[in-house]
Amino acid sequence: MRLGKVSYNTLKRSILKPITSRREEVLVGAGIGNNSSVISSDKDGVFVMSVNSISLKSRKAPIFAFYRVVNNLFADGAQPMSLLVEIIFPKKSEEMLMCQWMKQLDKLCEKHNMEIIGGHTTVSMAVSEPILSLTAIGKRKEVLLEKAKPGQDLVITKDIGLEGSYLIAHYKREELLTRYRSEFIDRAEEFIEQLSCQRECEIGKALGVTAMHNLSEGGILGGLWEMLDGANVGMDIDLKAIPIRQETVEVSEYFNVNPYYLLSGGSMLMATDNANQLIEQLKQYGIKGTIIGKVIKGNDRIIRNEEEQRFLDLPKTDEIYKLDIIF
Repeated sequence: MRLGKVSYNTLKRSILKPITSRREEVLVGAGIGNNSSVISSDKDGVFVMSVNSISLKSRKAPIFAFYRVVNNLFADGAQPMSLLVEIIFPKKSEEMLMCQWMKQLDKLCEKHNMEIIGGHTTVSMAVSEPILSLTAIGKRKEVLLEKAKPGQDLVITKDIGLEGSYLIAHYKREELLTRYRSEFIDRAEEFIEQLSCQRECEIGKALGVTAMHNLSEGGILGGLWEMLDGANVGMDIDLKAIPIRQETVEVSEYFNVNPYYLLSGGSMLMATDNANQLIEQLKQYGIKGTIIGKVIKGNDRIIRNEEEQRFLDLPKTDEIYKLDIIF
């Protein structure tokens, strides 16, 4: 099987199809395009949960795993409350890395007023690199968010490829230094500071954005497919309108990866009836918002690139897996 997320058809056929809905308390379960699962609690709201895992031998690994799950909660309008942590370490691991990871996670939780409430930690001969799996739990008052609707604008916050560009710049620094100045690579490494989507999600929710999708593995094109397939709608977008930093363009070109299928944590995809107002509000908080196209009726997913036109393919393996970076 391919690395990264399982293929779209495998996900539908072998992961989602065997699942049976049994509990009325489960308002949103497993499904394509869903950021999180939602369980009813009481008259005060619903619980929202998201899970993700990474394999990255780095002190900063918790940052990537944390914002993947927490951004999913923000995208679904929930306030994160707690975190479950599962870590599987190979036998060769040192205790210092365990301590660094937990300190980092607790610091991130403090920043967002969250608490680590449990988990599981083990050392196993079955893995060669550490695996970190996080489950974030939050709560919101509204029962359900709407989905993307025909006629709405599609807006991206910040720039695509921030997450992947950081990883490439950090782990391939010596190779990049053969072509680029260190200041250029330093700028790409600073992208790690932009991974939180809390502010833009709060703004979007306040302005009535009907759908938000956390862009991470699979990049912008994978994220578009997931959001629109989950809503059973199409799109008409302008590839040239998609915002991308020059640093991302350069490192992608150097390693021959497609930035439109590159890890894009830190960016949020939104469907809205009030795009101009949304962009203006984002600007007031120093966040860039860009209209890249529209939601349309039917299942056509059109990508325009100047005079050329094509249709969006099924989601592909994230480009980060082309490189020798365990993730």
